[in-house]
Amino acid sequence: MANHLIRPIISFLILICLFFNTASFSEPQYSNINTAALNESALQEETASEYLYEDYINKGIDHLQQGQYDKAEDFFVKAKALYPDSPDSYINLGVIHMQRNNIEEALTFLHKAKEFMPGDYSKKDILFYNIGLCFYRAEDYSKAIEYYLLALEANPELPDALYSLGLSYQLMGEREKAVSSIREAKYIFEETENLQYLAKANETLALLEKNNISSSGKEADIYLKDGSKAFRDKDVETAVALIKKSILLDPENPEAHYRLGVIYANEEKFIQAVSCFKNAIKNEPGMAKAYLNLGGTYGKLEEYEQALKVLVAALKLDSTNPKIYYNIGMVYAASGNKNLARKYLKKAEALCLQNNNTGFLEKVNRMYKKL
Repeated sequence: MANHLIRPIISFLILICLFFNTASFSEPQYSNINTAALNESALQEETASEYLYEDYINKGIDHLQQGQYDKAEDFFVKAKALYPDSPDSYINLGVIHMQRNNIEEALTFLHKAKEFMPGDYSKKDILFYNIGLCFYRAEDYSKAIEYYLLALEANPELPDALYSLGLSYQLMGEREKAVSSIREAKYIFEETENLQYLAKANETLALLEKNNISSSGKEADIYLKDGSKAFRDKDVETAVALIKKSILLDPENPEAHYRLGVIYANEEKFIQAVSCFKNAIKNEPGMAKAYLNLGGTYGKLEEYEQALKVLVAALKLDSTNPKIYYNIGMVYAASGNKNLARKYLKKAEALCLQNNNTGFLEKVNRMYKKL
């Protein structure tokens, strides 16, 4: 077969999310094997292990499409064991880690797929697109552009890559290139009658054309990006100054208020952080991560009633986030209610197990043992 194929009894610990998320509707693409496309003679030549490999890949994809990532992972691991030099299992394992937001792990698998990719690999565009999407989600937009272009070199009419390329150009401040790429994607979405993606493309184009990325808006984006980088580089003073400049230019940007709140919370300037998270929520009422961090900050201020109220609101927005259940557990622990604390920590544990979030699971288990 071809190779395509926790007055607290313990100190109150609150999670401060440092994830600076950039929204995108783009989704990773899996690598499937369609046995029905094989002709009869080819089927006759295949060995039992090759049939089994294809069966593992296709069953894994069935589970992947249903969001059953653990089950899907089991099949892809089995497929990899049968044919460790075939890219397909590595691509699909990468997709699973992307869906779990484990970007580093996803890139490890995808680069492995690239290593084993033959020159005539028919899914080269999907592989490069997924690598580009990983870098996009990691906010490395220049690297994302590099791989989106490789994907389009392999398949010039891959609309997901065209649209994602446009988003990356937009975030790099290159408006003309952004508009061009998104327009190309729009035409393909129209032809294929992909109404959901077409609506998104039209929405993005309308925003670009209406605002024409005004000089103030463009400058605000640059300050925000540079401030975020300064914070990652542990230059807090510069980060605060740059993000404040961004807010002055674009006061309604919820992400800028949120990131400034994260910095203040990490510097234990909790009053300032509360104000920032409130501003973020004011401008984007559905920003679950702002509710999560606002609740955590109230916990640090020992305002447990307010913390609980905010965290419950966060839960309504994102009921699958183990970090919200963890923080609610910490509020109850700090308030002396061990039973409810254990209850919510158990829920956090279950979600960690479901999503294979081993790093956070260890933190949850440590806190549970202290109760």
